[in-house]
Amino acid sequence: MAYKIATKAVPIFKQTFNLYGKSLSLTICFNSVIIGWQFDLFDNGENEFICKGAGLSVNCPSLITEPVDFVIIMTDKSGYGFNGIKLGDIDSRLELHILKKEEWFEIIRATV
Repeated sequence: MAYKIATKAVPIFKQTFNLYGKSLSLTICFNSVIIGWQFDLFDNGENEFICKGAGLSVNCPSLITEPVDFVIIMTDKSGYGFNGIKLGDIDSRLELHILKKEEWFEIIRATV
């Protein structure tokens, strides 16, 4: 089951949530140089970063190679299917979801 991550159209957005048995702190940053979003994910229970400065790109699973059992996916609810070009896109048409890796692989298998 995918969970939607709440976002705000601000240059840096932080939130903490509990999911999949972990307490996680997520920091999402808009990078005006690359015109895109990056994130840091911190595991509060282990007191360590899962990743720092990871990129977010539409329909591309972040964390796929990290030693965690979930991914973060940016989707384009407008149907255009391309990355945002301005900060406000994160609220107007882009969404973030987190789901188990196995669920992601099953979606891929079903669409191929």
